[in-house]
Amino acid sequence: MNTACIQRISKELKMLSLEPPEGISVWVIGSEVTQLEASIKGPKGTSYEDGQFKLTIQIPNRYPFEPPKIKFLTKIYHPNIDSSGRICLDTLKLPPMGGWKPVISLGSILQMIRLLLEEPNPHDGLMAGISQEYIQNRRQFEKKARETTLKYAVDSQSLKVVKTFNKELKNRENSGYPNINNQRKRKQPIPKENKTKNFGKQKEEEKLKKKKKYNDKIKDSDSDDDSDDDSDDDSDDDSDDDSSEDSDDSDGDSNENNKKTTTNTINSNIKKKKRLNTQIILIDEDKN
Repeated sequence: MNTACIQRISKELKMLSLEPPEGISVWVIGSEVTQLEASIKGPKGTSYEDGQFKLTIQIPNRYPFEPPKIKFLTKIYHPNIDSSGRICLDTLKLPPMGGWKPVISLGSILQMIRLLLEEPNPHDGLMAGISQEYIQNRRQFEKKARETTLKYAVDSQSLKVVKTFNKELKNRENSGYPNINNQRKRKQPIPKENKTKNFGKQKEEEKLKKKKKYNDKIKDSDSDDDSDDDSDDDSDDDSDDDSSEDSDDSDGDSNENNKKTTTNTINSNIKKKKRLNTQIILIDEDKN
């Protein structure tokens, strides 16, 4: 093997040990860096969860100008992986049929394989029957893939943990023990019908309270009005008497004043006539 290939693969292995991708680990078999093994952890939320899938990696002499040869050692139920462990992935093929490029690293190709476990491609599968089952009957596919994972990809100790956990869940559901699902049921929102009923009751109670307050206010105001009316009547009588007397006095004074003015005007007119008559008489005497 040429030195450029050894340097490249050694550098990639160092990067994988310092910053390993999520759920992926790689190690060397023996003394040569061309023979490797890897482990891929099944993605969460899939049928391959809790499984550890082993793979063999053979680095060719022309690497990175030629893709590595990768196969599954652990048996897996997948439309893109056959019974012998071969993987149907475009990135593992040379152009023009595939999409391999010298820039692609060993860590990135292993990440692509893990993504293939999470999102299979049944339209380009190695296993025709599994591909059809994945498209037409997804539940049946997931059941078989889960059974195969628990049988071949999970070790005995962790398998016991998974089984005991599943049994506890079933026992809790059957016995009605408060688990997460029951707590979620308790926290479910109140139905709309109950909400409207409670809202109507609250409105009725508020109306009754308002009516009581209003009646109490009316009673208090009535009692206050009675006491005020008595005092107002007395004051009104006094004021009416005073005002009538005052008006009578004012009317009498105005009449007397009018009489005085009329008599004064009459007297002044009489005096003027007398003066005119005396003047006429004197004039006549002087003529004679």
